[in-house]
Amino acid sequence: MMQGNLYLIGMRGAGKTEVGRLLSKKLKRKFVDTDEIIKKNVGVSITAFVDQYGWDAFRSEEKKVIDVIVQSSGLIVATGGGVLMHFDNARRLRES
Repeated sequence: MMQGNLYLIGMRGAGKTEVGRLLSKKLKRKFVDTDEIIKKNVGVSITAFVDQYGWDAFRSEEKKVIDVIVQSSGLIVATGGGVLMHFDNARRLRES
């Protein structure tokens, strides 16, 4: 049986990453953090990226990461605090 992804969504600094890592160990599922993927993709911290390009550019990068994640299953995913600002993300996360 294929498992859907489990998404942790909440305010910035709420502990999604820490909870995600703990759940990953407990449930023996792979953990991913969208903010960490974005940092790797853009090559700078999120703060530096947002300072230089703005929040709209960050949300665009976040959407690209979500596009990839929703194609997988069985993941524990810590999302950025504003992931639901793209309404399409909410639908896609729910479906996966």
